[in-house]
Amino acid sequence: MYNIYYSLVSTEWEGVDFETNANTPVKAFMCAVREIRTVLSTMEVQFLPVDEMEFVIWAFGKCKGFLAITEIGPETSVQDL
Repeated sequence: MYNIYYSLVSTEWEGVDFETNANTPVKAFMCAVREIRTVLSTMEVQFLPVDEMEFVIWAFGKCKGFLAITEIGPETSVQDL
C-alpha cells in the first residue's frame, strides 16, 4: 500500500491525503497521476522530481503544487517478532 499526498496552489496549499492499494511504486505513481490530471482537468501535467518519490506538479506553464508518495505497510508489533 502507498500513501499519496498532494497540495495545490489553487487550494492555498491545503493538502489532500489518500491511500492506494497499489503494490508497486510505479502503480502508486500512476494512481497519483490520474488523480492530479482529474483535479486539474488536464492531461498536460509534468511531475518534476524533487526526491525519490516527491515531485513538483507543473501545468499551464507554472507550478501548480507538490506530490509525495510513501510506502506504508501493515503494523508490526513486538508479538509478531
